[in-house]
Amino acid sequence: MNCPHCASQRTQERNKKTVLGYRTFRCSACHHNFNERTGTPFNFLEYPTDLVLLVILWRLRYKLSLRDLGLDVRANVVLRSRMKRCEIGKHALHHS
Repeated sequence: MNCPHCASQRTQERNKKTVLGYRTFRCSACHHNFNERTGTPFNFLEYPTDLVLLVILWRLRYKLSLRDLGLDVRANVVLRSRMKRCEIGKHALHHS
């Protein structure tokens, strides 16, 4: 995996995983630590990527609200603001 900070290929996988279980790496060139989601729109979400994509799919396909999916109002606000910030939405799903 290339370093998202300096684009070096000199990276090593570490034994440590993130709280959500993602692999972590260390760049030998710039000495930054990073994980699989670093540099992606999903990096700062507090939910696993597959769960976020599933919620978006259900919401678009079945016209469900996040409350229908069992998420509380706070999670709804957080997820919506982060989706807007990361530009994830109908446009991204329709063109994938």
